[in-house]
Amino acid sequence: MLKKLADRFGQSLLKRRRRFQKIFPFLKHFHPAYIFGFILLFIMTMRFVIFPSFVLLERYVRTSIEEALGYTLVPYSVEVAFVVLVVATIFTARKKIRRHLKAQPIKGETMQAMIYETYGEPEVFHATLLKKPKQGRDELLVKIVATAVTTGDINMRGFVYVPHGLKWIARVMLGFKRPKKELIGHVFSGVVEAVGAGVKAFKVGDEVFGMESSGTGTYAHYKTIAHDKPVVLKPATVTHEEAASVLFGAMTALHFFQKAKLSAGQSVLINGASGSVGSAAVQIAKAWGMYVTAVCSTSHIDGVRNLGADEVIDYTQTDIHQEGKTYDVVLNTVVAQGDFDSFHTLLKPKGTYIAIAGGLKDMLRPLWGVLRGQKIVAGPSAETKELLEQIASMLIEGSLVPVVDPQVFPLEALAQAHRHAQSKARRGTVVVRVA
Repeated sequence: MLKKLADRFGQSLLKRRRRFQKIFPFLKHFHPAYIFGFILLFIMTMRFVIFPSFVLLERYVRTSIEEALGYTLVPYSVEVAFVVLVVATIFTARKKIRRHLKAQPIKGETMQAMIYETYGEPEVFHATLLKKPKQGRDELLVKIVATAVTTGDINMRGFVYVPHGLKWIARVMLGFKRPKKELIGHVFSGVVEAVGAGVKAFKVGDEVFGMESSGTGTYAHYKTIAHDKPVVLKPATVTHEEAASVLFGAMTALHFFQKAKLSAGQSVLINGASGSVGSAAVQIAKAWGMYVTAVCSTSHIDGVRNLGADEVIDYTQTDIHQEGKTYDVVLNTVVAQGDFDSFHTLLKPKGTYIAIAGGLKDMLRPLWGVLRGQKIVAGPSAETKELLEQIASMLIEGSLVPVVDPQVFPLEALAQAHRHAQSKARRGTVVVRVA
């Protein structure tokens, strides 16, 4: 019975979808099942005001049911049953409606993209055709040449590196059962194909690179982005692959360095120095005149030393907690290797702990750090145009060198790229060549 109602209701929604959108254009932003469901619930709520005759009808229905059953119904049981039926019908019809809409032919130009419809292992990605985006007045349309697999992308796909205590928050933001956005990707480097009438700083043919703060849209051939968002001209000194690889790590490291108000002459311990954030942090710290001690595994020692680290500690051979050294700053980029409680003994009395991989516990501990005379810097990273301009300047100066994994993957092999990025075989940021 419920399945038949759901099928009938779903077909009704599909027939009326376009008609309602012509009358109320803003409805295109909402799923049709939600629209009709809310209308029905609104009618039920306001029935005593706008439809007084409903009261008489409900009384008649209630009386008929009570006579048939032989006992008195609980107050408002008919109304509750109707609401439950409406909600159950909507949720039963949703999958069929979504499947039907996806099966509709795409009007206009299309583009290749890699999307995912459920959380899980890298194999959840699959190729599809999407409608090619069109730039607005203040936007530019970028033909993406290269993107990269970032920690943010991996977390959006499978919550692999989400810090302890934050997974439920990530679920609420990204979608509890399934992802709200099927097309993800944080970074891009490409060529401007078109610009809106309000864009003056860019022109067609410019090579640009940038970040999408929402983490969506770069696993495709084209992307639109507002001109005042994190997008700038790509330095001629780096390739598209190099530009895409450096963005996530450098933006994150630079944000936390500025937030912590670090300065020249300080000593800093960087745990996880071979990752995208760690390798950028080593170089930025050296450019700022700091003394850098980097922590990584045996296979990455030479690479990290080449980035400019003054000392390199192999954590497989040496326990940094047993060395007895203290630092002005401890920067931790590794989710699985502790929090402030694990690293506070490595800080000087007025030292600063930067929890790039900090969980909920670190975010709630700044006051505890102050009581100890130490500072805790945690929270989400910010992506701004100003930070990106600083990164571009460092790339031009040569004080920031991209670290790219030797194995570059095509967009169609995105699942393999994610798998490689999570492996110990990775030797830099994993880049995906799009065009």
